[in-house]
Amino acid sequence: MSRSPSVLIVVLNWNSYEETLAAVRSISKMDYANCTTVVIDNGSEDNSGEKLTRIANDRVRVIQLPHNLGFTGGCNLGLDIALKSNTDYVWLFNNDAIADVSTLSSLIRTAETDKTIGLISPIIASLEGPSKVLNAGALYKPEIPDYVSTSDICEAQGWATSYPERIMLVGTAILIRVAMIRKIGLLDPALFAYWEDTDICLRSIKAGFRNVVDFGSVVYHKEKAIDQRNYEEVKPHYWYYMVRNEIL
Repeated sequence: MSRSPSVLIVVLNWNSYEETLAAVRSISKMDYANCTTVVIDNGSEDNSGEKLTRIANDRVRVIQLPHNLGFTGGCNLGLDIALKSNTDYVWLFNNDAIADVSTLSSLIRTAETDKTIGLISPIIASLEGPSKVLNAGALYKPEIPDYVSTSDICEAQGWATSYPERIMLVGTAILIRVAMIRKIGLLDPALFAYWEDTDICLRSIKAGFRNVVDFGSVVYHKEKAIDQRNYEEVKPHYWYYMVRNEIL
């Protein structure tokens, strides 16, 4: 009898109880059965980690960390759990995102068509206006080197056809084949936060895997474009890690 691949969904929380709760609730409504969720509280200071323990059940596990290990450190804890339990896939799901009911089913269906697919992402649409696409993938340009992102699905589909070995993904809701992690290793803990998705996409390509956008699935995410209206509201750590990690 065929078996649906097992999936561990990893959601990080840091001082964001309401957002994380909404994300987990959307995950619980999905139609994919062979999955469990681990919510990892990254040393929150607002008691959100303690409050999240109330949602723990046989499908949702909550882990409270004493210190903030960053996005990479927290996600690596989830990846390590998957490695030790021989889980097939890990879905890194941002706590400020919302899943559609069929998102994971579609991602797995696409991933299972080709064992060389290491990373796969849904279309990222705006939580404020679901018809607005925020990200449909990116194209790596090794001659620069740099990459260019697009919100145009037709453009992204053209890239997937013409340059399948150069597709880059954002980390909002990225599905990872655990077999690839066994080959290339975990997220780079030195990055702490930001650019870790770029790093693992490049390492995936270098190891002979493909990064794929599943154009049949969607995840909704808050718009976080930075412009003159909210420039001064952005925390200093954002600028520090964005600049430092781009250099790295």
